[in-house]
Amino acid sequence: MKNNKIMIIVDELPLHHPKYINELIDYFNKNNWITNVCIIKKNKNKKSLNDFFIKKFLFLSVKDKFKLILLKSFITLFNMVCKKGYNNIFYSVESVLKHYSIKYYNICDDINLKKNIDLIKNFQPDFILSSNSQIFSNDLINIPKIACINRHSSLLPSYKGLMPIFHAINNNEQSLGVTIHLMTDRIDDGDIVIQKKLENLNYNNLNDIYSKIFNLSISCTIEAIEILLNNKEYKQITGIKESYFSRPVNLEISEFYKKKYSFF
Repeated sequence: MKNNKIMIIVDELPLHHPKYINELIDYFNKNNWITNVCIIKKNKNKKSLNDFFIKKFLFLSVKDKFKLILLKSFITLFNMVCKKGYNNIFYSVESVLKHYSIKYYNICDDINLKKNIDLIKNFQPDFILSSNSQIFSNDLINIPKIACINRHSSLLPSYKGLMPIFHAINNNEQSLGVTIHLMTDRIDDGDIVIQKKLENLNYNNLNDIYSKIFNLSISCTIEAIEILLNNKEYKQITGIKESYFSRPVNLEISEFYKKKYSFF
């Protein structure tokens, strides 16, 4: 019996991706999968979430500024000292992969470049799992034998695009959640494999909500993979209005704070 192979393509974000990847790799290892990972690092042609907070730093509340500085300082120090995490705590995707001795590649440019496509083709994955902000070309989407799937922090087709949870709570949405869908070359588009709503909503701060969303993403991702692996039927989602958002502008951040929300 052959081992299933998965290529994970993920942004290097310190707060939620490490735990998500840690739990997935634990599942894949227990089921004898072969895992490789492409970590999307800083790219001069693509602005990251970290770049967003640097650019918008002056528009953050005093409380959020203070928390952001403390958080970045702690994470930097932790990752310097604990290069493979500590006691199952991780603040970088790379530290998770070092802990498990998983083969990985740092991608500092467009994932769709020929050299990156060839790298992934040579791995011959059954699945590609995306949790990152780059748009995939058809050349990349068509590589896996079974499916190329994406994790998105909204109930698609609503809130496609960047920072969906920010926009959802800023619009007073009562339903938040996670979607795993088959990928096309359009942003957050494709057949929805599974979708789960977040229960017991608490709008205290954005970071707490994202933590709950990523915890929900773990089971959602595993269930989606098992559905596709076993050729199970999945229900088509209907009745949800399609919408798209980009990173918040200054006015939206101001409205966010007026509603007594915070980032951290």
